[in-house]
Amino acid sequence: MATCPNACSRDTPKLARDECERELTQRPLWRILERDDESLAIVRAFTSKNWSCALAFLNAVSVIAEREGHHPDVKIKNYRDVVVELSTHAIGGVSAIDFRLAKMIDDECEATYSPKWARDNGLGE
Repeated sequence: MATCPNACSRDTPKLARDECERELTQRPLWRILERDDESLAIVRAFTSKNWSCALAFLNAVSVIAEREGHHPDVKIKNYRDVVVELSTHAIGGVSAIDFRLAKMIDDECEATYSPKWARDNGLGE
């Protein structure tokens, strides 16, 4: 079921910071980003094991984004630092649709972390 073509509009309710913080208690891999224009997004960022693992993760994200019709801003920096940034472009902020997509990414996309990054972030041995 695609969420955005029928659901994303200027009338989509924008979540306030406190609502985002409450939702993030269920999404520990994500954090709030306040952009230069003071709009909010939610971000998941990590260091992948290598370029191929970073690209595989973003390819998996792209499959979900296409299926759902809601597309994050994504990038790979320094060949293996992955950033996925979610916001609802139509409202210039975060909506429930973004948290729904974050959950799908967490549930369906396997990240292969750099061992050091995983240890430093409490996700590894």
